[in-house]
Amino acid sequence: MASPGLSSAVRCVFCGLNLALIVHPLHAELPASFWGEMEAGVTGRSIHVRADTPLHSLLHEACHAACAADGPFVCDAGGCDDEESAVCAMQLILAEALPGVGSTRLARDMDRWGYSFREGSAIDFLHGDGREALTWLATSRPTIWSVVARLSGMSLS
Repeated sequence: MASPGLSSAVRCVFCGLNLALIVHPLHAELPASFWGEMEAGVTGRSIHVRADTPLHSLLHEACHAACAADGPFVCDAGGCDDEESAVCAMQLILAEALPGVGSTRLARDMDRWGYSFREGSAIDFLHGDGREALTWLATSRPTIWSVVARLSGMSLS
């Protein structure tokens, strides 16, 4: 999150989702990072990042924390396959609320990192199974969906 504008937009998204963004020094070990190193960590409703944390990691863990049906968690969200798909779709949609990012750029980052979808690429997922995942989100987590729709300007119609 090098630019102040991006940092401000991320904080706005986090505020809408009732999450806290905790920024750690560059080489600090991040608490509760499932993947380790620079990847985002989660403790309850707090997302731990450093300046070198990939944006897809920050958004993915934030979406898990927002969607967690069983309440706050540490490190591993668990959850069902539908929730995991919704988290992936949700992070792509929320990227639209971030200046200079958007779903296309985030999808390329996700593809480079190694996200795997039946359709192939992350952007193809968003326009394929991702639509079903967002419908699941709107049905299973309507409060979260309303925030995502408002922040991204998206509707399911």
